[in-house]
Amino acid sequence: MNSDSYVMLIIWIVLPFILWKVTPRNRLREALATLLFFQMLTWVFSIFLTYFGLYDPPFRLFKNATKIN
Repeated sequence: MNSDSYVMLIIWIVLPFILWKVTPRNRLREALATLLFFQMLTWVFSIFLTYFGLYDPPFRLFKNATKIN
């Protein structure tokens, strides 16, 4: 594993814990919906930018998720 993989692993472990501690219990559903919405926007924009050659991702977690680049 390279350093990028370690960073992704740490983010996947630490971020849910931070979100669990910071988000109020009565607004958990709204926080999750907001997180997923912005993740979807980021994914769609990165696919368009990659398709037009404006973005070259330095690290791909799932290499065969899309066949764009």
